[in-house]
Amino acid sequence: MIVATANDALVAFAGFGGARDEVGTGAELYMIYVSPSAWGTGVAGQLLATCVESLSRSGYRDAFLWVLRHNVRARHFYEREGWKHEGERRDTIRENGFTLDLDELRYVRAL
Repeated sequence: MIVATANDALVAFAGFGGARDEVGTGAELYMIYVSPSAWGTGVAGQLLATCVESLSRSGYRDAFLWVLRHNVRARHFYEREGWKHEGERRDTIRENGFTLDLDELRYVRAL
């Protein structure tokens, strides 16, 4: 987990590490959140670059993330940052006894 602050306030955070659903050399960006007050400041790109750099230094060769299909803003951001939609899609997550109905797309990139 890494965080970004501005004026002593938390404005963004990201969680990343080894792929949760896969075995091998892949890494996953678990989450990234940027407060709307920090949109357009470049903090998201810096945060994502730090995640990618850290994963690469840790020996991972590729990474993936899941993004909501209807979150066009996030999808454009990831595409600008070099991530590619690979075509895989999921609509349900079952974890820790909970079921979530989502419509997500998988994005990938080499590290």
